[in-house]
Amino acid sequence: ACIDASLTPVLGRYLDGLGGRAEAAGLPAPAIMQSNGGVIPIADAARHAAWTVLSGPAAGVIGATWLARRAGEERVLTFDMGGTSCDVALVEGEPARTAEAVIAGHPLHLPMLDVHTVSAGGGSVAWADAGGALRVGPRSAGARPGPAAYGLGGSEPTVTDANVVLGRLPLDEALGGAVRLDAERAAAAVGALAAEVGLDSVACAEGILAVAVHEMVRALRVVSVERGVDPRGMALVAFGGAGPLHACQVAEELGMRRVIAPGAAGMLAALGLVVAGERQDRVQSVLLGAGERDRLARWIDDLRTAAATELPGAELELAADCRYAGQSHSLTVAVDPDRLEALGERFHEAHRRRYGDASPGRPVEVVSLRVGAHRPGAEPDLAGGPPARVVDGPALVPMDGATCWVAPGWRAEAGADGGVVMERR
Repeated sequence: ACIDASLTPVLGRYLDGLGGRAEAAGLPAPAIMQSNGGVIPIADAARHAAWTVLSGPAAGVIGATWLARRAGEERVLTFDMGGTSCDVALVEGEPARTAEAVIAGHPLHLPMLDVHTVSAGGGSVAWADAGGALRVGPRSAGARPGPAAYGLGGSEPTVTDANVVLGRLPLDEALGGAVRLDAERAAAAVGALAAEVGLDSVACAEGILAVAVHEMVRALRVVSVERGVDPRGMALVAFGGAGPLHACQVAEELGMRRVIAPGAAGMLAALGLVVAGERQDRVQSVLLGAGERDRLARWIDDLRTAAATELPGAELELAADCRYAGQSHSLTVAVDPDRLEALGERFHEAHRRRYGDASPGRPVEVVSLRVGAHRPGAEPDLAGGPPARVVDGPALVPMDGATCWVAPGWRAEAGADGGVVMERR
């Protein structure tokens, strides 16, 4: 309620103006991405800004899931690194979802994709703490003045500057067609920090990247290992302007052997908006025993009817927030309305996977029932990639809106849709 009350007047004014301009131009009313990975009419978003707080990262996850599926990968970790932050998520067929999060210190209890964010981006500033140890972030140089290499007045060393020093960014062409990197300014910024911590510039640059990668790996472990999922054997989908640049090092730290860098890496969230489709979520508190099948069935029928009325023809997903009697926290498990008797066992399995144990003899409570109604989005026909070619690392592979670094010990070849697929040799 607090987040909605704070943000809705601001977002509402903007969206009302946007809708008015679209109408005046003869364009359809825009649809707005929600944190749950689906779009809603602009008028609904203008009334409930809290539904959209993670809209950008959610769109990226949806785009990554769609492209991973086209590449034959159902189980992936998504890795979205931009200029100021890194957003990660787990996908096992479908993106992981959650019903609660903490945004800027405020708890938010709404259906959303389970996206974890850390302050590690290309513009994150590197510095030395009181003990002389290297640190990266959370402060960012932003777009202006940006990294020292941008030549826009920035003088502090950033992750981007470290990549320039190590030769992992192109100097002979402008990034995004607009920013030409200045290697001398980057070297000066990193060199000043190197002198402070007693390292040469190359070692300092390597240290900056190592610290940044550690933060990103920690975030990926939160959505995988801490959820009971082993990332080894999964693929890493790396996007954002800086994702493919650091993907090999991140994958190595997690024991992963395959990286997919989409051709649209620099603008994957935009693709996610196209393919997302409409989505509505409803939740009903019930606080019933898992064995009370008749009462659960009545609530489920009511929720399904309401969801079908709001979004006719939609596919419905059912879930329940369950817990052991006496617990204060719950886990969300999928519900098969034709096999409600299996709900308790599904919760035991989910509890064992998340926490390493289960108590089949303990009664299970259903705290809430959830239904998600989803109508699929578009299926764009993306242009195919360039002819397949094999590149052994170390190598720099330019991409549209991003840069891909093939680390030593890795091999890259052109993937579908203009992307790059990298595998450890």
